[in-house]
Amino acid sequence: MAKNNENIPWPLYNEYFSYHEKKGQNITVKCMLCLPVTKLLSTAINSSSNLRKHLQRQHPAKLKILEPKKAEKQKCEDTPSTSSKIQKTSNTLTNWKIQPLQVVDNKSFIDLVMLGRDSALSVMGLKTLRSNLVQDAKRMRNNICSTLEQIDFVATTADCWSKGKRSFLGVTGHWINPSTLERESAALACRRLKGKYTFDVLARQMYSIYLDYSIQNKIVCTTTDNGSKFCKAFRYYVINKNIFSYILSTIWFSFFNRVYENQELEERENEDDNDEEFIELTSLLEGDDYSTEIILPPHHRCACHTLHLIATKNAEKAMINARYKQIFKSTLAKCHKLSAKQNQSTQAADKIKDVLGAYLKTPVVTRWNSLYDAMLQIKNHITHVPDSINTCMDFCALPRFTDAEREFIKEYCQVMCSLSTALDILQGEKGMYMGCLLPVLYNLIDKLYTQIMKSLIYCKPLVQVLLEGIEYRQVPVNMVEEGTGIGKLCSSTLQVGLVKGQ
Repeated sequence: MAKNNENIPWPLYNEYFSYHEKKGQNITVKCMLCLPVTKLLSTAINSSSNLRKHLQRQHPAKLKILEPKKAEKQKCEDTPSTSSKIQKTSNTLTNWKIQPLQVVDNKSFIDLVMLGRDSALSVMGLKTLRSNLVQDAKRMRNNICSTLEQIDFVATTADCWSKGKRSFLGVTGHWINPSTLERESAALACRRLKGKYTFDVLARQMYSIYLDYSIQNKIVCTTTDNGSKFCKAFRYYVINKNIFSYILSTIWFSFFNRVYENQELEERENEDDNDEEFIELTSLLEGDDYSTEIILPPHHRCACHTLHLIATKNAEKAMINARYKQIFKSTLAKCHKLSAKQNQSTQAADKIKDVLGAYLKTPVVTRWNSLYDAMLQIKNHITHVPDSINTCMDFCALPRFTDAEREFIKEYCQVMCSLSTALDILQGEKGMYMGCLLPVLYNLIDKLYTQIMKSLIYCKPLVQVLLEGIEYRQVPVNMVEEGTGIGKLCSSTLQVGLVKGQ
């Protein structure tokens, strides 16, 4: 039972009703005008309609007094509220799918926003919207800066891409909230890069972003893809040691080196002058021994991008095997011809959808998963409804898949399933931390290794090059046992107590 002195959600009704109790999404009130008779009314917590109906039936005189007060209060509150709603609507619609800001001056846009609203109100113009966005950006940046001031360790990610003949650099920050121990993230910058973005341009831009947020001494690592420009930037500008110890060791090394050279010079010239030579430490810092003005944190390569390269670049090396090359090319050629027929002919597309229940997926070059998903879709139809694919092939006047090609599709999906699963796990938005990386990679290696032991007919070369690719690209598994081969690495999974793949 709630306290009886608690007010109801509608202040104008407090004079006539008193709070009694709450039941779920409803509240019970007592009518003060019906006393000494106890009259309890139930109404929704977000609606006062039942209370108004009771006044209308039992106390109409009080309702006539209440309605002018309600209208006056609504008149005072509606104007700023409606204006703020219009501003919020304008911001939302202009930012949806990155619409140009000039859309707010379009008559159709104005009519849409003003639909059902008072004609005395007006939609913000282009200048006002631009000013609001700039203020919101500054406010968001200040909030991020104030949050990062309380954080001791920050991890960042960086990526560079081109869109619409323009290049951009994006940097995000990640940290652990000290109070909730939950991972939090924020977009730190999305900068336009003009001209050719070389490794030094990327390094300079990243370092300037770190300085803007005053986190240059808090970053534990930066994660990027395997792009050569990012890798070169971190090779050139990263300092793995503590910066202060690095400066100190550099100063002492330079000092003793110069003293030793001076002693040799004095001995060669047989000078008797014993005057001491004083060396300024500032000159040492400005010399060639420590000329780095840009300091980047340690670099980590994205494990997902590395696995993507293994699934594409390293998988191509299986073509060395003549048998695998022949069956792979013949199977993939038929798959491409079938998808091409679907994309070129509406009749073929309708027939495929009627027979298979959905359109066939078309692989794209930029995502290896698209090839696996397309092959998996065909494999499912071959396994469950074998005649469905034959019907589509016959309608498109294409040769059917042979028994060998059907078996190859099944083996290819069986081998690549473990790699695709590992990518899906590592790309998870929530629940994925650095501690999950090694178990996922160990499980992947164990699954691939056991595939060799199974009765594979065509895809044994593919499994072998995938295992070699993981070892060649130095996936972080080697952090546990350096110098171990794939066979020993896989057998060690049981010794370290990791989950063995089924």
